[in-house]
Amino acid sequence: MYHWRAAVGLCCLLLGCTSKEHYYRVHPTDLVEAVYASGVLRTADEYRVFSPVQGVLTRLYVSVGDSVERGTLLFEVKSDEPLVRLRSAEEFLNYAQQMADTLTSPQLAELRAQRESARVRYELDSSYFDRIRIAYTAGAIAVADYDRARATMTSSRTAYFAARERYAAAIASSRNQLQQAMRQYELARTSLDNFRVTAVVSGRVLARYRSVGEMLTTQAAILAIGRSDERYLDLYCDVADAYRLREGQTVLYTLEAYPDSIFTARVTTIYPAIDATTQSIHVEARCHSAPPRLVTDIPIQANIIIAQRPNALAIPRRAVHPDTTVVLRSGERRKVRLGIRSLEYVEVTDGLGNGDEVVLP
Repeated sequence: MYHWRAAVGLCCLLLGCTSKEHYYRVHPTDLVEAVYASGVLRTADEYRVFSPVQGVLTRLYVSVGDSVERGTLLFEVKSDEPLVRLRSAEEFLNYAQQMADTLTSPQLAELRAQRESARVRYELDSSYFDRIRIAYTAGAIAVADYDRARATMTSSRTAYFAARERYAAAIASSRNQLQQAMRQYELARTSLDNFRVTAVVSGRVLARYRSVGEMLTTQAAILAIGRSDERYLDLYCDVADAYRLREGQTVLYTLEAYPDSIFTARVTTIYPAIDATTQSIHVEARCHSAPPRLVTDIPIQANIIIAQRPNALAIPRRAVHPDTTVVLRSGERRKVRLGIRSLEYVEVTDGLGNGDEVVLP
């Protein structure tokens, strides 16, 4: 009786030891190779709306979820700064117009009088010099009188030319000042439109960050707007996978808000610049399918499909040794050639056939 029990125990021990060795039967399967990516789901043409001026938010004409067309009034801001700037620009414009008017400008009138006085003096001295020159030619006057008359005429001519240049420069300066004043006035007048901010593109209001009555700054966003009919993914992949990425590749992505759904997108842009800090490459993908509710700026997990092989002979990756060999159930070690691979499986393009069994370590 004792020997029978010992024999049964020994058989059970042997069976238990052999049952620990697992095998995998090679058979055709659909294999997909993918690159992992993480990112954010966004709406197309998404942008944040800021107030161009500091002030108080007095009216808000839209709510989250509203559709808006380009030019739709979004909100109004109350600010005294643009009005003060406009009044100052208007005063400067009036002053510049007065200074540029040749009839009313006191500065131009004074320079014009100086020019005319210099012109008259030059004409008189020039006429006197002509008479002296004739008399000198006839030998009627001394050389000293001739030189004195010529010096006087030359001085008068220089003074006249200088007065004429000063007058012309003053006119040009006043006109330039007038043009500058007009530009400042137009800018100040245009800034009044900043009290009423409109939509730049058509879309839907995605978020609101400020409420009526709050003080606004030019650095704080008030609204977020984007196109609800088109969404895209901002993806980031490991730089080691950059060479495997191509435009047009299919993307499968999921998000926590819809754990039982898989959505699709297609790669549209692969940015050449690499983030040196995270060692990642930036990829954009247009969504072919997306959550039914409009969600944006929400994290997603994605797989970019690199290759697909239907009816591929594949085995678990752990069955392949570092020297690209596998161990058959018979104990034979065989060299294999590998193809595409997923996280768990790898395609065998040569070395194994349908129905072969390999040892799983």
